[in-house]
Amino acid sequence: MIRRKKLFRRRYLPLWPWRRIRKIVLFGFFGLAVCASLYIFVTRYFRIRNIKVIGGNISIKIDTFSLPSNLIVFPAHKLEAQLKSENPLLSDISVTKEFPDTLVIAVSVHRGSAIISTPERRFLVDSSGSLISDAPGDSTGVPVISVSSSAGPAAGYITDRAVLKSLEFIEKAVPVFGPVGITIDNESQIRARIGETDIIIAQDTDISNAVSTLQTLLPRFRMKGIEPATIDVRYDKPVVRE
Repeated sequence: MIRRKKLFRRRYLPLWPWRRIRKIVLFGFFGLAVCASLYIFVTRYFRIRNIKVIGGNISIKIDTFSLPSNLIVFPAHKLEAQLKSENPLLSDISVTKEFPDTLVIAVSVHRGSAIISTPERRFLVDSSGSLISDAPGDSTGVPVISVSSSAGPAAGYITDRAVLKSLEFIEKAVPVFGPVGITIDNESQIRARIGETDIIIAQDTDISNAVSTLQTLLPRFRMKGIEPATIDVRYDKPVVRE
């Protein structure tokens, strides 16, 4: 009787643990299949296939191997910082995502405040004298400061006092008078050209006062149909030569 009882118990051993394990395994395989399908869908559907560059006639190189190829996880801010550091001619840049597969890069080119022209080279600088780059081929409308001696940037910055004073004059005079050209003959004299008139300034000239004086004088002469040959604003009272 005891032996039969043991056989009876073995024959009708509960199967629920095995069913539970089977369900767990099936659900696990189902979850893996869903995850794999989602991964394949996301990696293929949102893969970057197109890159649009809007604005600025400039070529941009992007190291696609060091950046993710998936648009969802693409680090737009990281690319913006990288492009700004590698392209000093760019004054502004924004990277946006156009789903499902396009990266849009909008740029604007920094024209700079002036071109410094020396016997050795021509380079573009901003209003503070910071070097932007060598002067681009298309520099129409950018004021030129012609320097007879070498006045190149030291460690990326202009230190020549006459050039810095010229940049200050350009910054304040161009919005009022339009295009301005400047020639630096020597350290004590800066000659700016406004229309047909030469403006003579010095390194210690107060540029704001000089521009204000010119803003008063030039319209008076032009109303009379006269273009002064030179206006010397190095003194308290400007000297005008017709």
